Amino acid sequence: MTIDPNVIQTTGVGIFLYSSSDILIEANTISAPDMVNPSDIGIHIQSCTDIDIIGNTILNFTAGPKSGYTYGTTGAGINILASKAINVSLSNLRNNTVGVVVQRLDLTTEPREIDIHYNNLEHNTEFGVLNCYTWIGKDKTYTPTNASYVVNATHNWWGHETGPYHPTSWEYLGKPYGPHYGLGGNVSDHVLYYPWLSEPSGPPVEPPTASFMYSPSDPEVNETITFDASSSTPNGGTIVSYTWNFGDGNVTTTPSSIIKHVYKNIGTYNVTLTVIDSEGLTDSTWKICAVVFVVHDVAVTDVQVSPNEVYQRWNVSISVTVANLGEESETFTLTIYYDNNIILTHLIQNLGPEKTLTLNFSWNTKDVAYCHNYTIKASASIVPRESNTNNNSYINGHVKVRIIGDVDGNGAVNVLDLIKASLVFDKTPSDPEWNKFCDINQDNQVNVLDFILIAVHLGESC
Repeated sequence: MTIDPNVIQTTGVGIFLYSSSDILIEANTISAPDMVNPSDIGIHIQSCTDIDIIGNTILNFTAGPKSGYTYGTTGAGINILASKAINVSLSNLRNNTVGVVVQRLDLTTEPREIDIHYNNLEHNTEFGVLNCYTWIGKDKTYTPTNASYVVNATHNWWGHETGPYHPTSWEYLGKPYGPHYGLGGNVSDHVLYYPWLSEPSGPPVEPPTASFMYSPSDPEVNETITFDASSSTPNGGTIVSYTWNFGDGNVTTTPSSIIKHVYKNIGTYNVTLTVIDSEGLTDSTWKICAVVFVVHDVAVTDVQVSPNEVYQRWNVSISVTVANLGEESETFTLTIYYDNNIILTHLIQNLGPEKTLTLNFSWNTKDVAYCHNYTIKASASIVPRESNTNNNSYINGHVKVRIIGDVDGNGAVNVLDLIKASLVFDKTPSDPEWNKFCDINQDNQVNVLDFILIAVHLGESC
């Protein structure tokens, strides 16, 4: 059976084997979220035989007191308990309290060996390898093992070319073993450690590369800014966390490469990104984010309507003046209404700052119900980041739509309207007696055609 390749983050146990045999654990990345809070074990092997642990990265497991743990958390990259024939090789064990802890070796039958070779054992705070009877994580204390329980941990990198630090001595094959005052990680008694590697095992481990961009590139106060660190590269392993210091007191750590942020005040902010990869390596980068306050304000400043009283199907002229009272060119939509009904929409593009524009439209009332007074309103759509919207709409003007033939405007078409029209028969706009409401068909002359239209609607009323 093979367990591979998994990425596991936990404060408990990443992989747990009990009373198992003939298992390969390979190419997994197992980590605790941080090195501050107590966490237990990356790989736990208990009462097992013939287990190969090859090419794994295990980091950040921290021993200490924790609720629910009688003896505290183990804080071990690998914990080997009462097992035999265990091989640990080509793995990276960093930033743990103990890289590998071996407890109560099973020497009852062959094979017995615990072989730990060609690993990188560095920055483990108490021991790179600890061979003991019992390890108490909450106190970081242990009960020594019998001298016959020997762990073979030769040919490892201990974090320094001078080898591990072993200030005591124990007897091995009738001769003293230690002390050795190397500058690498600590090693306990009953662990064979020389010869050691003078450089890290395997290909060079490179830190990740932090990189990010943000948009928009010219952000404003109270605008949502997207920070994107997708261009960061792990250079082996995976990036497990992104820490953003936005320079305004906000520091956020997230497993996601994309985050959004809003600045409440203008200013120049130093945004720093720190990434951590699955091997416990970090990299940081920063950019300047200049946040400005820009006024965005479009307005409708005037509406003129002519004429204010018409027959159904007549045209009404509407003049609308819009203005950009802000500091950047704006594109927006102008909508003209009669009451709450849309007459038309018009796109205004790139109106410059502090510029005005007057637009003239014609509204045909053929589909408008008569016998009503309509309010004319013009509204400009809200542009992005506009805060003052009180001036986006302007109401000015009423249009009354009459029944066709209601010459006197009393809401009914009757003989009185025919009489009024007869008084200006054959008149044109140049005549002093001209009455536009008698020229029903708007051909600039009151004639028999107008009388016919009045007659068609005789008897109609509001």
